[in-house]
Amino acid sequence: MRWQNLLPGTLRREVRILLRKLRDVRNGDYKKFAHQSCMYPALHPLQDLQHLRLDYADFPERSSEQYADFDAIGMRQPIRASETVTAKLRNLRIAVESINTVALAPGAIFSFWHIVGRPLARRGFQKSRMLVRGQLEHAIGGGLCQLSGLLYHLGLIGGLEILERHAHTRDIYTEAERFTPLGADAAVVYGVKDLRMQNPYDFPVQFQARVHPDALTACLHAAGRLNYRHLHFERRRLIKNREEVFGWHVFNGSRRLISSDSYISNVHTTIARTEHAPVRLDTQ
Repeated sequence: MRWQNLLPGTLRREVRILLRKLRDVRNGDYKKFAHQSCMYPALHPLQDLQHLRLDYADFPERSSEQYADFDAIGMRQPIRASETVTAKLRNLRIAVESINTVALAPGAIFSFWHIVGRPLARRGFQKSRMLVRGQLEHAIGGGLCQLSGLLYHLGLIGGLEILERHAHTRDIYTEAERFTPLGADAAVVYGVKDLRMQNPYDFPVQFQARVHPDALTACLHAAGRLNYRHLHFERRRLIKNREEVFGWHVFNGSRRLISSDSYISNVHTTIARTEHAPVRLDTQ
């Protein structure tokens, strides 16, 4: 038995958070984290993005060559109505305020929790719905996983290097409700599960997002041209209520495996090939 398991639950989590911070300092990642003290000026004025389509399945299929020279990629997702949607909107706005002020220098690391900070009630975060150990619960900071998933999806398409990403354990959506491909999610739990992406380019890049009453929009801007990556998610049924999803980068006729995740499904879903293309933003 590990010595941490002998501690009370709350104290055990605090020890894990401290050990993770020490590990980040020791391996040099902490110095690479992007934060406001080393930010670049905004790469592009924040756009409304209201014109972006809601459903990822509605995007036209295009070849990777047509997207080879993006300097901005944007997406829009609906925010579903629920009994805690007001709290979720509040949580998202707090997180977005921090993310919109930070740009990634060449080689810098985007750490979701380093930028957003700990979700605490005294910072204005509220209880909203979130998955906890595969079960839907109400917790402080609930709803932030939609933002982390959207940023992860943009980072994949924009060619950022994924250093850390965690899939959810359960798929809670039907195919009719789904607004992003299964396999493009990113679970975040403070001190335990982070979303980390590194800028591989020799110019800065920046995420920008906006929270609307019924939608979340985000874009990835760059001071140069992004190496667009077409995504392909392949789903395979393992047993009746579990399936595996493989994520692939497709570029110049070749493909590279980027993720392999297993999900418990609450509903019957039809396994189908899912491809996705983003909206190009006109920055002229």
